[in-house]
Amino acid sequence: FNTIEDGMTFHIADRLPDGRLGGILISDQRETELTLTYLAREGILYRSGEDALLLLKDGEIHQREAGQKSPSVIRYDSYTFDLNTLAGQTDGFTRRPKERTTLELLSPDPNDKYLKQKPELFTSEIHQRFSEMLWPFAYVVVILAFCGQARSSRQSYGSAVGSGMIFLLFVRGLAFGAASSIKSNEAAAIWLYILPLASIGFGSVYLFQNRLVSIPQWMEPGFNRFTTAVEAMHARNIERYVAFRRRLAGVQA
Repeated sequence: FNTIEDGMTFHIADRLPDGRLGGILISDQRETELTLTYLAREGILYRSGEDALLLLKDGEIHQREAGQKSPSVIRYDSYTFDLNTLAGQTDGFTRRPKERTTLELLSPDPNDKYLKQKPELFTSEIHQRFSEMLWPFAYVVVILAFCGQARSSRQSYGSAVGSGMIFLLFVRGLAFGAASSIKSNEAAAIWLYILPLASIGFGSVYLFQNRLVSIPQWMEPGFNRFTTAVEAMHARNIERYVAFRRRLAGVQA
C-alpha cells in the first residue's frame, strides 16, 4: 500500500512485463459522506501533456454513502482516473519514522505532522537503530564464550550451543520489550544499550578467564539427549535425500 493522503490509498498487486499494472485497488475516503473504491483487473499509467492519467480496465466502482448499508456497484470496461486530482495532496504525504534516514530522525522538521502526532515513535526508532549496532558484537562474544573453549571428548558442544541460544533469545526478548516500552516511557531506552553491553561483558569475562560456560549440570543430560536426537534426525534426512537423488538418477542401490 502506498498512502498518498489520509483517506486515499493505492494498492497494486503486480507489475506486468509490458508495463501494465495488475490487480489495482484504489480506496478514496477523503470525503466523510462518500466512500469510493475502484477495482480493476489491470491498468496503464500514462501522461497526456501535463495531465497524469491512470487508465483502468475491466473493473468496478463501489460507491457507499454515509448511512448506506450496501454500496452501489458500477461495472466498467474502461475508466480513466485523473491523478491530477491528487497533485495538491501529495505534499501532505508523511513517511513513517522507519522509512526515514537517521539524519531526518535526528533533526526532524518541527512542523512535521507525524512528529507532532507521535513523537515517541521518533525516539524509539533512533534508539533502536543505534542499539542494533551493538548486537552483532554481543552475538559473537556470547557464542565464543559458550562454544569457543577447548573441551574434552566427554563434554558435549550440544549443551553449549543450546545454552548460548537460550541466553541470546532471552536477552533479545527483553530488548524487544524495552523497545515497545519506549512509546510510553522514554526512560526504557537505556535498556536497549544495557542489554547488549551486558551480554558483551558477560561473554568477555569468560573469554579472558578462559573458563567454560554452559547450562547448569542438572540440565545437561536433557540437552545432550535432545542434541543427539536432532543429529540422528538430520543424519536420517540426509540418507533419505541421497537415496531419493539416486532413485531420480536411476542408480540402483
